[in-house]
Amino acid sequence: MKQYFLLVAAGIIFIQFFLLAGCKGELVPKKSGVNNIGESKKNRGVVLSPESNLQQAGLEITTQSGRLINFQVEVAYQDKDRRQGLMFRKNLGPDQGMLFIFPFAHHLSFWMKNTHLPLDIIFIDQQCRIVNVEANNQPYSKEPILSQKDAIMVLEINGGQSAEYGLAPGDMVKITRFKGESESESQKKWEKLMPEQCG
Repeated sequence: MKQYFLLVAAGIIFIQFFLLAGCKGELVPKKSGVNNIGESKKNRGVVLSPESNLQQAGLEITTQSGRLINFQVEVAYQDKDRRQGLMFRKNLGPDQGMLFIFPFAHHLSFWMKNTHLPLDIIFIDQQCRIVNVEANNQPYSKEPILSQKDAIMVLEINGGQSAEYGLAPGDMVKITRFKGESESESQKKWEKLMPEQCG
C-alpha cells in the first residue's frame, strides 16, 4: 500500500512539472523594443486618438500654387487599423481625418460600408503626391472607390473639404509631426514609414 501511495505521489509531481513546463512559453514576457513602429517603451508619451486609439499627427498639404493646408490625422499603418478605418464613427472634426499608410504602392480600392460620414478619399503615391481625389463619397455605399495609379497612402477627410481647399492631383502631402514626439523622432518615424522619395 505504501508503495502505491508513493507511486501516486510521484505521478502527481511529474504531471505538475509537465504542465508547468508546457506553460512556460506563455509566462515569458515579450521582448522589449519595437515590434511595430511606435510600440516601444520610449514612445509612451505619444498622443492617441480617444476614438480609435491610433497615434495622432499633424499633416501638411502643399498645393501646386504654394498654399499650405494643415490637418490633424489619425495614422493607420497596421492592417487591422486600416481595415477598421473610420467605420462606425459618428463624428469627425473640422480639418481632421485619417491617413492610411500601406507597406508598398499598388492600385487601391476603398468603399464606404459601415461608414456613417460622407468622406473625401484622397489617393497618394510614393512621391507623396496626390494621385486622385474622390470627393463626397456617400455613407454605406459598397461601390469601389479606386486609385487611378499606384498609391501608398490614402487620406480620408470630411466630404467637401477637398473642394473647399482646392486640393488636386500633384499636391504634396507630408506628416509634419507625430503628437507627443519631438521633431527628430517624428522625422525618423516618417522615414521608416515612407520611402525616400517623399523627403
